[in-house]
Amino acid sequence: MTIPRPAIVAIRRRGAWGLVLVGLLAALAAACTAESRPGAVHVLTADIAVGNVLERYIDRGIARAERDEAAAVVIRVDTPGGEIGAMRDIVGRIASAEVPVITFVWPPGAQAASAGTFIVMAGHIAAMAPSTSIGAATPVTATGEEIEGPLGKKVEEDTVSFARGVAELRDRNRDWAESAVREAASASPSEAVELNVVDLQAPALTALLREVDGLTVELLSGDQVTLAVADAELVFNGRNIYERVLEIVSDPIVVSVLILIGLGGLAIEFLNPGMFFPGILGVTATTASFLGVGTLLPAEAAIVFIAFGILLIVLEAIFTSSGILGTGGAVSVVLGLSILVGQGSTDLDLRRALTILVLAGLAIVGLLVAAFFLLARNHMAGTEQSARGWRSLQGRR
Repeated sequence: MTIPRPAIVAIRRRGAWGLVLVGLLAALAAACTAESRPGAVHVLTADIAVGNVLERYIDRGIARAERDEAAAVVIRVDTPGGEIGAMRDIVGRIASAEVPVITFVWPPGAQAASAGTFIVMAGHIAAMAPSTSIGAATPVTATGEEIEGPLGKKVEEDTVSFARGVAELRDRNRDWAESAVREAASASPSEAVELNVVDLQAPALTALLREVDGLTVELLSGDQVTLAVADAELVFNGRNIYERVLEIVSDPIVVSVLILIGLGGLAIEFLNPGMFFPGILGVTATTASFLGVGTLLPAEAAIVFIAFGILLIVLEAIFTSSGILGTGGAVSVVLGLSILVGQGSTDLDLRRALTILVLAGLAIVGLLVAAFFLLARNHMAGTEQSARGWRSLQGRR
């Protein structure tokens, strides 16, 4: 049996998609963060609005510090506030951390406003840089308007109770925490230290670590930990690619655009069946918008992307050789695998990335083998049908 040249070209084209996928995953593996030595100080930077992106970033950063047996975690805070739910999750993660957490309002000119107030107060040690501020934690709507009526009262009372609880956890000023909610009270660094809202002022990270070196803090488990951080190695753990992309996708304007693109693409494909590209774009944009608004969890969005991608590749192998379906399928699989790599509870590590790389390679090889046999079967079926037709024609003669 001889496979026709067009079939070989189609198989090679599908192989190229597989190579692209493997190459992208290899790049992800190369970008993984190296392990740090025990006893280092891990530095996180909370310089965005409080939301699901910041919550998963801080969770990932603290988890990595726990895994690497860090001496402490420093969270540098500069945020205007954000969602109450995400703030509660962040405070809970800091409270339950198995390593000391130092919160630091930094750089000069930064703010820990609204929800950021309680993230700072939740630290085992809280500090502020000069020319910074903390407070103004009155609950408002997403548009900045006051919450009116009974609902507003309920939200305020609930937030006051939470604020006093956070202050009590670290033996800080509960009355000031309440006034930050009820009266939007704010404080400068010197005022915050005097009022026992934070522990100290420090002009920079190195000065802060020298100041707190030798202090003893108590973890939620009851363990007493003496800080040895003055000469510790610093590990700066920023937001990874997935978190930065998710930050963009979560923006309300971007979500609105994705929804419009998704609906438009699906409508065009429905009215003009067989164009393929609008339908692929519509499904991809709609799934991304669901991920952005939180309707789909990252793992669920990843499964949707991978399943959709495999479906497109199979349809390409069986029904068409245009390349549109296969290319869209490869892109969709890459998106799904990228989300799976990035959304783990800890940072990217080489072992996880290589494992996914191997599994992706095996999946691509399996798809190529299936495509080869489908093409071979179709060719053989066409040859046999032609032979039968030729014999029938000879019999009539």
